[in-house]
Amino acid sequence: MVPDLADAGEGRSVADALIDRLGEPFAVSGLELGVGAAFGVAVGPDHGDDPVTLLQRADIAMYTAKAHGDGSAQLFSAELVTAGTRRLRLAGEIRTALDEGLLDVHFQPIADLRSGKVVSAEALVRWHHSEHGWVPPPDIVGLAEHLGLLRQLTLFVLRSAVRQCATWRDSDFDVQVSVNLAAQSLIDVGLVSDVQRELRDAGLDPGRLVLEITETQVIRDPDQALQVLRGLSEIGITLAVDDFGTGFSSLSYLTRLPVNEIKIDRSFVANMLSDDTSAKVVRSIVELGKSLGRVVVAEGIEDLVTWDVLAAMGCDRGQGYHLSRPLNAERLTPWLTGRARPLPAPSPAAPVVSRPEDRPPHSSSPSRSTAH
Repeated sequence: MVPDLADAGEGRSVADALIDRLGEPFAVSGLELGVGAAFGVAVGPDHGDDPVTLLQRADIAMYTAKAHGDGSAQLFSAELVTAGTRRLRLAGEIRTALDEGLLDVHFQPIADLRSGKVVSAEALVRWHHSEHGWVPPPDIVGLAEHLGLLRQLTLFVLRSAVRQCATWRDSDFDVQVSVNLAAQSLIDVGLVSDVQRELRDAGLDPGRLVLEITETQVIRDPDQALQVLRGLSEIGITLAVDDFGTGFSSLSYLTRLPVNEIKIDRSFVANMLSDDTSAKVVRSIVELGKSLGRVVVAEGIEDLVTWDVLAAMGCDRGQGYHLSRPLNAERLTPWLTGRARPLPAPSPAAPVVSRPEDRPPHSSSPSRSTAH
């Protein structure tokens, strides 16, 4: 409660001053601690003329500030009411959407930059709400995390991806699928067994699954994350570092993580033709990845010129709207014809298995490819 404000802007200034004061470290039992805060500000009579209304609207503004991260203050505005109402409604419906199969998974193809053949597809969650239309994926993940549904959402995307990959394999498409892992997944001790179960149920070789992580996720709890990642690597899962180049410790963590791929963040790729610094960053990441024996994937390729420049640099793979937007499986499957890398023909020197009882399960699955 701050009386005698000259205007709403002064209320925002008070909140900023409080954030600065709270951000000063302080000692407790010999430990130096810091506090982050998010403030919502509502000022009467502009935003209401009674205490209940002002508190409600300050609360709406505060949740908007929280969504932006620690150390921010948000002044109430009428637009926030619509956004807050929408978020509350979506929060109440996402559980039903998960339980009743109203969410979908789309796939964005990833191709070899030299041959143009599609070698993989990234699984991306989608939700088309009957009233609000397409819900942005970050909103879906944020809502699931807030409501304790993130594990259920991750398993839904994982299950959909590996089953679709098995279907493509049966259609002679030699493609992997990649699934993004949220930070919470990397401290889930049951993740390895969950992945093994889904692969087993789908009859899919572990080498066909790529799990994408970011450095920020690992930094939250590096010891536990490394344990989970090593467990995934040991069963043959391909691991990729997503948004590479945007973290604070790229090189140090890259040497510790059991990763097979590096994905260059789209912000560098999008600007590499017009910004010399971005081009140098991209080239450096490609050279670093090649020197470490990692597959390098460029995200966000929007045009043929960028594609050709990346190929000339030695980048291995690329994805983006130049190749294809994310598509559902029904649309992507016919698109793959002629574009996807076909399964290799069986070797004529391979022994013929004549007895069904001697045939190993899912013997039609190829061994994991090591050539890129």
